[in-house]
Amino acid sequence: MDVRPRGEGAPVRESQGSAPREGGSLSGVAMSEQVHMYSRRVLHYVDSSLPIQTGYTIRTHYLARAQQELGLDVAVCLALGGYRNDRVASYGAQPCTVKEGLTYLWFPPELSPQTRAYGIIRQLCEVPVRGLSRLRRRLDMRAYVEWIRRNWGVPEIVHAHSPASTGAEGLRMARRFGAAFVYEVRGFRTLSAAAERDETVHTNAATACEIKVAKKADRVVAICEGIAQQLIRGGVSDSKITIVPNAVNGAEFQPLVRNEQLAAELAVQEHVVFGYVTNVRRLEGLQTAIQAWPQVKKEIPNAVFVLVGDGTYVGQLQGLARKRGVEDSWRFVGRVPHSEVRAYYSLFDVFVVPRIPQPVCQIVTPLKPLEAMAMGIPVVASDVFALREMVDDGKTGLLFTAGDPASLASVCVRIGTDPHLRDQLVKAASLWVKTEREWSVVAGRYANVYRPLVNTKGSQPVNGSGAASIWDGSSQPGQTLP
Repeated sequence: MDVRPRGEGAPVRESQGSAPREGGSLSGVAMSEQVHMYSRRVLHYVDSSLPIQTGYTIRTHYLARAQQELGLDVAVCLALGGYRNDRVASYGAQPCTVKEGLTYLWFPPELSPQTRAYGIIRQLCEVPVRGLSRLRRRLDMRAYVEWIRRNWGVPEIVHAHSPASTGAEGLRMARRFGAAFVYEVRGFRTLSAAAERDETVHTNAATACEIKVAKKADRVVAICEGIAQQLIRGGVSDSKITIVPNAVNGAEFQPLVRNEQLAAELAVQEHVVFGYVTNVRRLEGLQTAIQAWPQVKKEIPNAVFVLVGDGTYVGQLQGLARKRGVEDSWRFVGRVPHSEVRAYYSLFDVFVVPRIPQPVCQIVTPLKPLEAMAMGIPVVASDVFALREMVDDGKTGLLFTAGDPASLASVCVRIGTDPHLRDQLVKAASLWVKTEREWSVVAGRYANVYRPLVNTKGSQPVNGSGAASIWDGSSQPGQTLP
């Protein structure tokens, strides 16, 4: 059958989604009231940051902006051992810069004149002698803390984000500042690496580093239930974990009219367009989609798959598409700037998330399905646990058996040939995202994270790092502390 693309319809749905781990709804109390008693200074300590554009950096930017809009004084600080300051420098960023009103900090390539002696010591630490590298890290951290103090101020909460190496650095920074320490776990790199290599690893061993840092934190954030449960299995107290899920900027991700110029460039004007936007890795399961494609094409001759993103696995996928004889109906676009992603979303009739049944896929939720839902695109996803947290089968999307090409083909044919079903799924998913997964709503969950770190008198944080408190109620947003 020759099926025509979707129309221009979009929105909305009945509220759904898991409740916060700590009582109350996402938006139960006005955030102005929630934030009022602790609207102080928070430093987000991250492994990677803008201008580098990934799901990690975009989440950081939007959550920090949402916190800022709610009254917190926020900055994003790139970790010393993170995604390498020299790579950020290659994008033309300055050590202290402001993007959309949000301050970004990263260790300057050269220290100020008053730290020239430190620079000599730092060079000596290049000598490969055991113990010197640790000394260098301590000296780097000391210099970084003083530089942040001079150029931005003193945080009252250091909020570090995984991986564990960044979390450990963040803990040391919190101790130096005398700040409370929050650790946010977004994933487990060892599990991701094992999935890419198709290796079997013990989940508890692969997540041990993150668990170790989480145990030392005053409060812990998990981006989904799967991560929270893994932390609890590792011995992290349930009482100090709050789930703050992935979310979208509702003002940015809205249904768009199809970009006909782009459709013409990709030669998909009269096609039913299935698509995915991702960092192309083995764990994303696109090999399953290619294996399913001959059956999809048999039932929907004008079906095409548009893959936006790049990665080490692209070459293997292109080879598999040729082997399966479907290369003519696959478009490998490559990486595009975040500002242009929405134009590609506008082409999609169906968004496909075919993650494979690996431990990391069972545990960690992706961001892109939420963007697709917000833009009025029906979602087809594999039935791994993490995606079942996001997709209510038959209501906000359709699920297929992870790793099963026949199951995926059947679901793609079903949704690709039923415009009424697509419209129903879009309406429900759009409303769910609007009410449960926009940053203006989700940011309220950080109230559960930060509130316990200061008592109602505003005098002492609950500081597991053992450092002296600076939470004395004397600072105000925008004020640089001595």
